[in-house]
Parts: sequence; structure tokens; C-alpha cells
Amino acid sequence: MKFLELEVPAIKNYKGVVCKETTTNFCFESLITELNLIEDKLQSTSPYPKELKLGSFVSPINPSLSLSPTSPQKPDFFLDGEDKNERSGGNKSGAFVIRVPFNDDDDEEEEEEEEEKDEVVEGKEKAVDSTGMELVTTGTRFSCGVLDLSESEASDDKSTQSTDDDNLMRKTSLEEGVLYELERENQLNVKEEVRKRVSRLEADMRGEYAKTAEAIFQIEKRAEFMREIDRRRDKDFQSKIAENLDYHLSIVQRNHQRRSQKEELQIRKDAAIEDAKRKAKDLHDKKIQKEEAVAKAKAEAELKAKMEAARKAEETQKAALDAEAIKVSKEAEEKERINKQKDASVGVLKNPQTAGVKVKAAESAIKTETAILQKYIKMTEHNSQFSVNIVKECDNVERQISKRLRQVIGTVESVRGKANDLVSIIVNPQFPQSLSIMIFAKKVIALCDNPSGSFEGSIFAYGHAIVLVFSQVPGLMDFVLAEFYKVCIYTVPKYIQALGSAAKTKDYWMMIGYREENDKLETSEKYLRRIEACMMLYGAIIQTEIPGVENLLGLKEGWSWMARFLNEIPATAPSATALHAFLKMAGFSLLRKYKVQFKKLLNVITRSFLPALKAQENPNHAPIINKLELYIGKQLFLKEPEGRRLKTHLSSREFV
Repeated sequence: MKFLELEVPAIKNYKGVVCKETTTNFCFESLITELNLIEDKLQSTSPYPKELKLGSFVSPINPSLSLSPTSPQKPDFFLDGEDKNERSGGNKSGAFVIRVPFNDDDDEEEEEEEEEKDEVVEGKEKAVDSTGMELVTTGTRFSCGVLDLSESEASDDKSTQSTDDDNLMRKTSLEEGVLYELERENQLNVKEEVRKRVSRLEADMRGEYAKTAEAIFQIEKRAEFMREIDRRRDKDFQSKIAENLDYHLSIVQRNHQRRSQKEELQIRKDAAIEDAKRKAKDLHDKKIQKEEAVAKAKAEAELKAKMEAARKAEETQKAALDAEAIKVSKEAEEKERINKQKDASVGVLKNPQTAGVKVKAAESAIKTETAILQKYIKMTEHNSQFSVNIVKECDNVERQISKRLRQVIGTVESVRGKANDLVSIIVNPQFPQSLSIMIFAKKVIALCDNPSGSFEGSIFAYGHAIVLVFSQVPGLMDFVLAEFYKVCIYTVPKYIQALGSAAKTKDYWMMIGYREENDKLETSEKYLRRIEACMMLYGAIIQTEIPGVENLLGLKEGWSWMARFLNEIPATAPSATALHAFLKMAGFSLLRKYKVQFKKLLNVITRSFLPALKAQENPNHAPIINKLELYIGKQLFLKEPEGRRLKTHLSSREFV
């Protein structure tokens, strides 16, 4: 005999409450207990507060049964998920199941039972478990009518089960229905009140939210307003700073313009004062000359009138004759010395062993020196023919030329003015030009005798003035070079070497440029100072470049001099002094023109000239060696010498 397993329609899982399989002994009291448990479960999972839960329900049929939230124990068919798994371990669907016997032999009875189940159960689902029982699962609701199984041919056990099931499936009484409706109405009222309170709370909450949002908006608006005020203040502050800065800069610019105007005005005043002094000086000189002329004329008139004047005239003539004799004797001595020097130089060049000396010089340099000295001798012979009256005026011309040369300073105006004055004196038709040329050449070399402290500062100005005079007086340069050759043999350049100590006599030392003072030769220190001054002036003339003026003794001659010097002249203290003085004046200009080639000549000095000088191991050579090493090592030739560029004006402080 088989059993038909029916599943009572029930909620399998509602808000965490799971239905479990029931037992065959099911009674109404158990159902009430479980309903109370369900109500308690629903209240515990409800969104409403606990104080709004319904009170305990007491059954009118059985007062001992109640729907209290504090039921002592849960029946097996209403358990949560974990209890269900622990206590049942069986059907996982959690459905409400009724087991009824099923007879395989009586098909008609089975069909009748299925029809009855169709009347009782709504929305059923059939299934067969592993024991052969048919399962009927329910939907969300079910209703039970009167289940009558009296006609079945079941056993006594089945009858007993039907009796118990009648208690479960019987109809509800009127009192229970009224109680249920009242309870339901009470729940609806409570729910409505809860919904109203929740609505009011939600409305209040929305109002609070709106007020909060409005307050936040106002705060943000206020903050944005304050930020805008800060931005405006910053902008105004920056604009004020810019205005103050512009005002300060304008004040600084005005002050600078005022200072510039004051300086320019002062410069103009200084120039005006200098010009006024020069004009006043010229007027004073003219006045003196005029007064001298008037006095002279008056004296001559008185001499003609009186006998004493005639006697004074005789004395004056006698004094003039004596001066002429002295002048002629000096010129004869000078001529004889030049001839001796010329003969010695030419003779030594032809025969190096002549007179115990040996001349080292380039052949082209010796030829140039010989030609210039011959011109000088002819000019000297020509000047010796002038009368005594002309000789008297030589002293006046010497004073004027010497004065103009000493007055040259490092400004364009001074150089050009003094050069024009010198040219005027030289080409004066009232005085022989040959005498003026000889006097000018001697006075140029006289600048190198005992040079003062201002000599080196004005040396470039001297060079400019001399070059300007060269350009306007043809042939003057040869006689100046002749004077250079007489005073400093390194301007040729040449070197006279004594063959043995016996050859170093007084004549030898005078031949190389030493002078006699009080029947004694001058000191080597004084000789070297004169050599240095002559070479500095020679280098200043060579490096001079004037726009529109041709310098016949220019950088080309300076380059030739460097090549001849390094090829022929041995390393000695005088030759090293001459080389350093020349490089100090003309090295910068030679570098600008010849560039790499000039540096090669400096390398020759470093590799050959200086080692040869050091090899002599003379402690007196140390100063000049240090000067050459410093000039080449520190590359002083890259720096323009001070005073090379003439100034356009002279400040009052420099004038004073």
C-alpha cells in the first residue's frame, strides 16, 4: 500500500520565516502557537517601531492558547533557516506536507482523491520523492473544507489520522471571525497612524533638508562674495603697487636725466674754460711778442742815437761769434762721431772680425740704416753752411718745438692742435726747413732721455702727433729714424758683440749706446731705462693708425722688425728689455692684424728666446724674464693698452 503525499498551500519563506514539514499529529492549539510565533517574527522584522506592535491574542475556543510574542518554544514546522537545517535535515523546500496512503490497486480511488485535492488545494504542484510519495506544494494561500474520507477502505490508523485532521480543517466560528476582523481593523488603524507619522516625519525631514540646503547655499554665496571682495582688494593692491613702482621709476629716470644733464653741462663748462684759457694764453703770447717788438724797435732807435748803444752792439756781435764758433765745433764733433759710427758699422758688416767686434743684423736692416745715416750726414753738412744770424734763431726754434712736444696730452684736440703747431714751425719760410727738421728729430729722441712719470701715459699721444707731422712734412721720418739708430741700436735692429773681454773698451760701450757723463760711462740701469723708453716710443709710432692718414712707419715695418729681431738678435738683458717694451706698445695691434702668425712669433719667444736667456743664469736677468713670461703667459697682448685710444675731451680734474 502506498501513501499519497499532499503539500498544503503555504508560504515557504516570508521575511526570514521558513515553513517546515509538519507531523501527522497536528492540532489547532499548535497552529495558534505557531501563528503567535509568526506574528512575533513579523513584528521583529517590521519597519515600524516595536511599541506599535499588537498585543497578545487569546483564543475564544481555548483560552490557554494565545498569540503571545513570548511563546516558550517554536514547533518544528516554523523554524528559521539555520534551525531548520539542524533539526530536520530533510526536505529543503520548507513546504507544509500532509501524508495520506495511496493504493496502487484502486485507480478510481486515486482519481477521486485527486479531484478532492483539486477542490481543496489552489495552485498545487506535484512531485515524487525518493520514497515513492507524491508531494503537493502550495501557493501563497489555501483554504480547507470538510475532508471526508469515510468511504475509503483504509485501516484504523488512517481513520485516526482523519479524526485529527478534522480538527485542523473545520470551519471558523463567528466569534473568531469577528475577533479576526477587529484585530485586522486595529492593525490597519495602527498602520495608518504609523504611515501618517512617517509622512509627517518625512515632510519635516524634507523641510529640514530644504532649510539646510538653503543655509549651505547662503554660506557658499557669502563665501564667494568674500572671495570676490578679496580678489578685488588684491587687484587694487597690485594696481597701487604698480602705480608706486612706475612713480618710483619715473623719479629715478628724472634724477638720472638731471645728473646726465649736469655732467654734460659741466663738461661743456670745462671745455669752455679750457678754450678760454687757451685763447687767453694765445692773446698773452701775442701781446708779449708785440711788446717785445716795440721794445726792440725802441732799443734800436736809442742805440743809433747813443754811442753806448754802439758799444753794446759790438759786445753782442762778439758774443754771437763765440756762440757760432761753439756751435760749429759741436757740429764738427757730431759729424766726426757719426762718420766713425758709420764706418765701424759698414766695416764690421763687411768684415765681422774688424776692431774686435761682430755685428749681428739682417742685411736689409743694415742697408736701410746705412741709407738713412748717409741722408743724415748730408743734411748735417748742409746745415753747417748757414750764417751766424741763422744760428742765433736755432735756440728759439728748439724751445718752441720742445714746448709743443711736452704739451701733447691724450686728447684728439690736443694732438691735432700741437701737430699743426709743429708743422707750422717746421715749414716756416723765415727759417731754414733743414734746420727745423734736424731740431725736431733731436727733440723727439730727447723725450726718451730721463722719462718722467707722465711719459708712459702720453706715449700714444706722442705717437699720434709724430705720425701727423710725418704725413705733412716729407722726408722727416728718415731723420727721426736716424736719431733712433744713434741712441738705440735695437731699433735697427742689430747687435754688436765684443770678441773677448779685451774688446770691451770705452769705445765699444759707446758704440752700443752708452753715454759718457763726467768722463765716466753711465750706469747700466740708466742705459736700460733709455733703451726701454726709445723702444716704447718706437712701438707707439709703429702701431699708430689714423683714419685718412698714411703711416709710413706702420705695422708692416713692425712685423719686419719682429722677424729680424728674433732671427738675428741674441738673448741678453738689453735685447730682452727692448723686445718687452716693443710688445707692450705694439703687441695688441700686431695681433689684430696678423692674428695666428703673431702668436707663432710669441711661441718662438717662449721656446727659444726665453730658454736662451735663462741658460745664462744671471740673477740680473730675472726681472725682465718675469716680465716677458707674464706678458705671454697672462696673454696681456689681448688687452688694449691704456691710452691707445685718444679721448674726445678732457675733464676739469684731468686738466688741473
